[in-house]
Amino acid sequence: MTKARDIKASNIGLVIMRHGATVEVLAEDGAMITCHQRKSKNAAIAGDHVEWQEGTDEQGIITKRLARKNVLAQRKNIKVVKEIATNLDQIVIAFTVKPHYDQFLIDRYIAIAEQQGITPVLLVTKLDLITDDIS
Repeated sequence: MTKARDIKASNIGLVIMRHGATVEVLAEDGAMITCHQRKSKNAAIAGDHVEWQEGTDEQGIITKRLARKNVLAQRKNIKVVKEIATNLDQIVIAFTVKPHYDQFLIDRYIAIAEQQGITPVLLVTKLDLITDDIS
């Protein structure tokens, strides 16, 4: 959904989501703009601030990705790292106490968050399933 706007040489916006080479950008005026981006190592992901220009087909074109303060990424293998989100202030790590949880995985997420300057928050679910077996 695009709102009418004054035509500018370039606009600044926040990437809300990405679908391949297409991203949804929240423009400064509150409009959601679908933008295309060229394939590159500097592709924008959710959380990126970008410069974009209006295109001829009611959609925009990403012209520049602005600087990031942090990146949350997942290593697929020794050579491939997939960027998930950027410019995060906080991450919620949700886990359940039953049937079991992976303490190593939780510790890993906390360490990654701390390394990137992201505040980790733990969200524990199903606490009502814990029984007191101590007599």
